[in-house]
Amino acid sequence: MAVDTFLGSTVDEQAYKAWKKSVDQMGGTTLSKFREHMAQFELGDCVTPVSGTSAEVAHDWDGGAIDFLYIDGDHVYESVRTDFEAWFPHVAKDGIIAFHDYDERHPGVSRLVDEALLGPLSGCRTFQADSLLVVWLSRPN
Repeated sequence: MAVDTFLGSTVDEQAYKAWKKSVDQMGGTTLSKFREHMAQFELGDCVTPVSGTSAEVAHDWDGGAIDFLYIDGDHVYESVRTDFEAWFPHVAKDGIIAFHDYDERHPGVSRLVDEALLGPLSGCRTFQADSLLVVWLSRPN
């Protein structure tokens, strides 16, 4: 499952203008481009796109525990925090969370991840490759 508005939405006003222009050129949604990429990599049968905000979809989630959560939405701190707080309770006790763009170029992502590593992700194993930080959970139910 891939959750996205497919509208190029962001709370960053400067980035929004660029995203809106790009998305408008694609007919107002990035969903067709997403499906094209999934088909190109033969993932069309494996990944189901779900339109909505991360928080909306997480609120209605009844699909059971998530083994692997990949967070790569809006990079503004408040948005990363919303994504993490919405989905973290749904991750399996021995699941994995991957954060994309954990680097100095994305201070909102870095701030949230650093806070989480001192809080609910404290003591978890981590691995970083470039700007991808992977966290293996180990927490009681």
